[in-house]
Formats: sequence, C-alpha cells, structure tokens
Amino acid sequence: MTDRKSVAVLLGWPPTRDNIGWPTALPWYLLSVAPADVDIHLFYFRHEEKHRERWMADQRLLRLASITELEPYCTRWEHWLGTSNTASRQGFPIQMDWFPVRRKTVKLIQACRPDVVWIYPHWLSRWAAELEAERIVVTGPDCAVLHCERSIQHGGVLTTREIEKQHADLASYKVLEQFLAGTGAAVHVVGQADADRFNELAGRPQATFTVHPHFSYVARSECRRDGERLRVIMSGDPSAVYIGDHGARIVASLVNDAATLGERIAFTLTGRNWDDLAVKLVDAGYSVRTEAWVEDYPATLAAHDVALCPYAVGVGTKGKVLQAMATGLLTIGSRLAFENVQGTAQRDFIQYNEPEEVAHMLCEIVADRSRSEGVAQSGASLVRDFHSPQWTGDAFWSFALSHLGRQNAKTENCNAMEGHR
Repeated sequence: MTDRKSVAVLLGWPPTRDNIGWPTALPWYLLSVAPADVDIHLFYFRHEEKHRERWMADQRLLRLASITELEPYCTRWEHWLGTSNTASRQGFPIQMDWFPVRRKTVKLIQACRPDVVWIYPHWLSRWAAELEAERIVVTGPDCAVLHCERSIQHGGVLTTREIEKQHADLASYKVLEQFLAGTGAAVHVVGQADADRFNELAGRPQATFTVHPHFSYVARSECRRDGERLRVIMSGDPSAVYIGDHGARIVASLVNDAATLGERIAFTLTGRNWDDLAVKLVDAGYSVRTEAWVEDYPATLAAHDVALCPYAVGVGTKGKVLQAMATGLLTIGSRLAFENVQGTAQRDFIQYNEPEEVAHMLCEIVADRSRSEGVAQSGASLVRDFHSPQWTGDAFWSFALSHLGRQNAKTENCNAMEGHR
C-alpha cells in the first residue's frame, strides 16, 4: 500500500477556475489534478466577500483534506497598529505586507505534518523561512526581477515618475528574490527565461520551469461565412505595462486601413480603459463593443474568430493566449505573447514583429478564411494537449513531490519537464 503524503498549500487568495481580480486560477488547476495519494491541506487568505459564492463553488470541486480560511491583514489588529508594513520597510515589495506571517497559522500548518509546503505567490516568501517540511516549493509564478527589467526596457514611453517607480519596483523585487533564494525553497515558475534569470540571481539551479495549464474553455464551432464580419477580441488593460503602446499602434494601423476593413470586422474590447481607443475605431467606421467585466469569459471567447494579444512586456506563459488558442481562435500576437507555448510553431498562430503589421494580417485573414481556420485548429489541438491541466499538473506534481526523503531536498532542483516533452 502506497504511503500517503501530506501537502500544505498556502495561497494569497482562494483558488478559482478563472482569475478573479488576481491570478487565482493557476493553483486551482494544479490542485484539481493532484495525485490521489496526496492529502491537501489548504490555507488561503480570504478574497473580497462579493466573490465568496464563486470561490466556494470552485473549492467544492477540489479534493481537499482540510480548509483553513485566513483573514486579510486589513481586517486585523496589525493593520490598525501599523505593524503590517514591516516587509516594505525592509525593502521588500509592499504587496508582501498583505500577507503577514502569523505564528498561530504557522502552528496550524505544522500540525498537518506536511511532507511538502507549497506557497503561492512569491509575495508570501517570508512564510517559507518560518515553515518546516522536507520540501518547500514557492511558485512565482514568474521572475519579478525579469519582468521589471523588461518593463524598463520595453514598456514604451514613460514619465519620469513612472520610470522612478519601475526602478523602485526592480530594487524591491531583487530584495525579494535574493531573500527567497536564501530560504532554500524550491522555486517554481511558468517561464523558461524566468527560471534562467532567477537561477542567475541565486547563483545556483534553484528554480524550475513547468508549463502553464490552459483554463476552462468552450470549443468554438461556428465558422463565419465569407461576407460576414470577422469577430475580433482584445482583452486586458491597454494602459497597463503588459500591452505598452502596442494597443495604440495596432489601432492606428486599423484606422489607416478602415476603408478596406471597416465594414468587415467587429471588435470586442474586454477589460478597463479601452474607451479612448474604442472611440478612434468607431470614428473610423468599425463596429466596436467594450465590456469592462465579462461574467462568462470562455463563452465570450467562443463567440469570436480572432484573438489579438498585443503584449509589449511580460514574462512566464500568458494564460489569455492559451485560453484563446484552446478555444479555437486564430491568435495574433507579439513574440512575447507566445513565449513558452509548448508544442506549437509559427504555423499554429500568427506572430507580428511590429504592431503596425496587424491591419495587413487581418486583411489577409478576411480574404482567406479557410487558411486561417486551419491555423487556428492546429494551434487549438496542440495547446489542448500540451497545456491541458492533466499534462501540466503531472509535471508540476512530479517536481513538487520529488526528492522527498533525501538530504538537503529544498536546495535541489528537478527539471520536471524533461519527462513530459
């Protein structure tokens, strides 16, 4: 009979099938495929009460041995006494003050006698230094230093104040990741470049990359006939550093080609801060719908033909790209958009070198629907395989549960993907 393993999971938010406000979905999908011989003891900081029904429903779909809900710092005495910001005073990112280490909770976690403690995200890294287990795993999910470095280099035109903030963020994340390296925890990220940069900072192979799962999707089945508008969706926040100036440059190229495309494309822009760009498209003659919040994102995706993913900055694997491809949409994006997408090649999506190329690409798609359908279906098939929760979960749990019973397990590194390529 196989010995059961105990895993304590400490999360900054309750795990959910879709990201709700924060990156809450990654741990849900990995927990959903945890091995049957593992007892999961879940500890998480409570989210906003308006989301409780959603996270409780998703939680019931997981196989959990125990659940402990932690109060967020802002409802507790440490916030009112001003003692919650000790991390930021020491040079850490201010987000680490949201998740203060509580001795009572540390004792509850240790009472589970965990073989492994899994912590997510890296803003809870101070907990790693206080907990004991054969193996402690901290999921980034990315290398924050690399993200800040890319933001400074590729984030577009920034004001002096924004530049100062970027450099301040970089300094604080160096403090965080150097501290994390010193804890001896095994570090897990969802990008190869992220693992390489963290290991460079740590001076040893401490971080491992495993691929990101795609989220739940509704398979797109309706194909538009020639003459019908091509339905194109862009999601995110165009004012955020992730998109930089790519959104504005794509819209400018579309305005220039409005005489050709204006009556042939209908846009949906989901997320906040699209209003200015939407007005420019409408004035040029395009059909545009904006939605700040989409209740059923998988169904919304499935009602479209093309997903635009204009990421100027970012690290790790982009969940929106995976979900769009798994849905069966033809996906157009930057080089970074397709970073770490496994099993695919450029025949399975369309990659632009400069954002201004997007309007011409859409002209070609409108002119030849059958070719674009083939590209989309090829990408969907591969992403559904190589980024399925089961496939990616097998890789993650192989990594998380490795080296148990060996000396110095927390400082060893296992490239879990080697057996899954």
